[in-house]
Amino acid sequence: MNFILKGPSAMPDFTALAKSDWAHWARRADNFRLLPGETLAGVLAEYAEVARRTDALVAALPDLDAAWPLPSAPWFEPNAQWSARGC
Repeated sequence: MNFILKGPSAMPDFTALAKSDWAHWARRADNFRLLPGETLAGVLAEYAEVARRTDALVAALPDLDAAWPLPSAPWFEPNAQWSARGC
């Protein structure tokens, strides 16, 4: 949702990241598993809150097709854009 609100400034230029910068992105895998101290109930409650905020954001957008250019990354086509509808 940060990309919808802030556009490409919400994401880094992936082509400019140093090898040491990738450690942060590698830890993103932790977002897809229960970590020590987390519970299923807690994760589901957080999911419900994020879903509520996402629904409110999408409902308030004046144009779901307004698009931002994607940042530089080897996996994005040159000049590619994403809209709120496409995210």
